[in-house]
Amino acid sequence: MRKLRLTADDDRVQVLCQNDEKLCSLIHVIGDYSIELQENYFETIIEKMIGQLLSVQAADAIRKRVRDLCPDMTPASLSLTQDRDLRAAGLSTSKISYIRDFIDKVNNGNLCLERLPHQSDEEVMRELMQVKGIGVWTAQMFLIFSLGRLNILPAADIGLQRGIRWLYQQKAENIDFEFIYKKWSPYCTIATLYMWELVNRKYEKQYSDMEELVKFP
Repeated sequence: MRKLRLTADDDRVQVLCQNDEKLCSLIHVIGDYSIELQENYFETIIEKMIGQLLSVQAADAIRKRVRDLCPDMTPASLSLTQDRDLRAAGLSTSKISYIRDFIDKVNNGNLCLERLPHQSDEEVMRELMQVKGIGVWTAQMFLIFSLGRLNILPAADIGLQRGIRWLYQQKAENIDFEFIYKKWSPYCTIATLYMWELVNRKYEKQYSDMEELVKFP
């Protein structure tokens, strides 16, 4: 399985450090970091669709129940799963209809998953967003976690917003994502991963700001 590995001496990380002192301090506190890229594109998109507008815990529970119904998670096997069983697993009627639309587009060739790695970020998003229920956020998560694209800034993501508010001591309504994009490009994805990690480690709850974190790690 492919990984996106990040270290303090990585050239991409160094570019971010040169452009953003606060982010650089956070990177050095977090240290080496990596994510596994999800190479089963069909399964990944299904999982992202299931997780929309749900807590992590609720989404994980439903994913497990759906996987129990369909262990191999292919278009053919999932299309044979009954709606009543998917509802019993916790999926809403609307999400089931979105999943059916996704399966139909894959099966009839309107959406070719194998072609996505060879397309630009914008082309991938257009391809995915033709599916009912797949919006900007879901398409961006696919670009990050499956294709490993390096310059994705999911501005609507709550975790990213929380990280930015804490690191830069900003109110939510004052976040200038155009400025953030210019500051972090061409490695917005990498900066976003560090924002998510600071939230995962609960730095925003344990420390008032970056200065306190550096002083009392």
